[in-house]
Amino acid sequence: MSRATLPDAPADRRNAPRLDHASLQTLAGHDCPAGTLSAYLDLSPERQARRSFLVAFADGVRHAGAGLDDAQRETLDSLAERVRGRLAEAPPQALGAAIFASACGLWRELELRVPVEDAVRWGPRPYLRPLLDIADEHERVAVLLTDKEKARLFALELGELHEEETLHDAVPGRHAQGEWSQANLQRRHDEHVREHLRRVVESLERSDRRARYDRILVAGPEEATTELVRLLPRPLAERLAGSFAEELFASSEEIRARALELVERSERDAERRLVEAILDAAAPGGDAVCGPEATLAALWHDQVRTLVVAEALELNGAECPACGWLALAPGACAQCGAMTAAVADLVERAIERTLASAAEVEIVHGEPAESILERCSGLAARLRFRSEAS
Repeated sequence: MSRATLPDAPADRRNAPRLDHASLQTLAGHDCPAGTLSAYLDLSPERQARRSFLVAFADGVRHAGAGLDDAQRETLDSLAERVRGRLAEAPPQALGAAIFASACGLWRELELRVPVEDAVRWGPRPYLRPLLDIADEHERVAVLLTDKEKARLFALELGELHEEETLHDAVPGRHAQGEWSQANLQRRHDEHVREHLRRVVESLERSDRRARYDRILVAGPEEATTELVRLLPRPLAERLAGSFAEELFASSEEIRARALELVERSERDAERRLVEAILDAAAPGGDAVCGPEATLAALWHDQVRTLVVAEALELNGAECPACGWLALAPGACAQCGAMTAAVADLVERAIERTLASAAEVEIVHGEPAESILERCSGLAARLRFRSEAS
C-alpha cells in the first residue's frame, strides 16, 4: 500500500463547519480505502476535569484496530495520535465532540453542545449515524417572543438559546386625547400594532435568509401571537411548530425550557405522522416501501426521498463491489451476479447512500420506532417515484 497523506489538525476551530445537511452530505461522500477514523467523545464537565475522555478514546482505538492488518493498523495509529494530540492540547469546550480524520486528507471537527456517547469507528467512510440523530433531534428553531410593542427573536440550536434581535415600536394608547374620538384612537392603535408585527415578521424573514430555521415557535400574549401567526408568509407558516404564552421579560432559561418542550412534542408528532403515512402508502403502486429488502432495493434504484430508521436498529449485510447492491446476506448479487462482500453495519451504509443521493434520513424514536420495528423490521422509506425496475 502506498504511503497515505495524513491530515494536520487546524490551528484553531473558529472556522469549524456547522452541523447541517450540507456538511453531513460532504462527509457522506468521502470514501477513503486507506481508512477513515471517526471519533465521538463525551466531554461532560466531570470527564473534562479528569481528562478521562482521553482514556475512552484510547480504548476505542484499540477496539477499532482489532483484526486489522499491519498496514491498516499503522495508518489508524498515526491518525489516532494526531487526534489524541489535538484533544490533549486543546479539548473542545463543549459537551461532546465528533472528529473525522482519514488517510486521504480529511479532517473535520464538530463541537457538540449536546451529550453524545463515546464511539470510535474505522472504515473507508465516516461513521455518521450519531451525528444524524443529533441533527434530527436538535434542529435550528426560531423562537419569536412578542407583544404589541416589543419583540425578542431567539435562535435555539443544539439545545442552546441565543438572542438574535430585539425590536421596540412606540404604539399610542387607546385613551381619548383632545379631539380624538375613542374609535379613531382605537383604529390608530390597531394600525400601529399591525405595523409593529409586520416589522417583527420582516425581522424573522431576514434572519431566516441568513441561516434557515427548521421550525418556528411564537410566544407572548394570545392576542399578539394570533395576529402574528396570521401575518406569517406561507414559507414561514409551514414551519410553525406551536405557540405558548410568555412574558416579554422572561429569562432566557425560562424561554429555553418552554421551547425545548414544544420542540420535543413537535418532533415526536412529526415522526408519528411520517410513520403513519409510510405504513398507509407501503402497498403495490404506493409511494413508500416497508422492510429492509424493499427499502434497500429502492435505495439502489435512487428512488428514496426519506429513509426512515428505527433508533438502535442494527443489521449486518453485504455490498456488491461491482454495482453497489446492498443485501441482507453475502452471496451472488441479485442485480449483476457478482459475489458480494460482507458489511458489518448495513444501516450505516444505507444512511451513507441516502445522504450521498441528497435524500433525507429520519431516525425515529419511541412509539414511531416501535411501529417501524414491528411492521417494517426497522427500515422503511418514502419514495420520490417508482420505476418499473422496482
